[in-house]
Amino acid sequence: MTNDFNIEFDNIDHYKNFPIMKPFIGENYFNAKKKILVIAESHFFDEKSNINSGPTKWYTSSLKDLHESKFDSINTQMIVESSSHPVFRELENVLSKSMEKYKNRALNNIAFMNGFQRPANKTGQSIKELASAMDFEIGIKTVTKVIEILKPDFVIFISKYTWEKIGKQLHKVENVKYEFINHPASIRYWHNSKYPNSKYRLIDLLK
Repeated sequence: MTNDFNIEFDNIDHYKNFPIMKPFIGENYFNAKKKILVIAESHFFDEKSNINSGPTKWYTSSLKDLHESKFDSINTQMIVESSSHPVFRELENVLSKSMEKYKNRALNNIAFMNGFQRPANKTGQSIKELASAMDFEIGIKTVTKVIEILKPDFVIFISKYTWEKIGKQLHKVENVKYEFINHPASIRYWHNSKYPNSKYRLIDLLK
């Protein structure tokens, strides 16, 4: 990520408090044939954090209030670069079918963030079990700012809940296309070519 974009992201309210949650920007994002911003649901902690007892507590806290053992769980850049999560391995597999790899990774051609800016409290939990009006509001505000900065050609949501609660509520930016693709972990739909929002839809969009 260039310093210029780091500075712009630093001006987003939520990233002032939690800078390690800033989006992952692939090295080749701005040179890619199509600029793609992929938006998932949320990060998650392995177990509940004391500052994530509720939305007000979370959004009025900052990184200095969070125990260092939790940092890796919300470090977007590190999580995508490690590709340890099966979601990113599956995305890498699909992206590589439609675009050339850059430095051996198709993911280096895209940008990635989560729509919800508050993590779920345990592994495998959906933020929809916790989400409030404040989560929706801050998610919409943050995503809007990121889109304005990155100016993608496509914004692709890979979480139906995030699409419904954030994606559909966004003030759409001109010349940006917004799409919903089913979550890669939803095997029943992701691999089903008859399903309109499967991985095959993503492959077609990227051609």
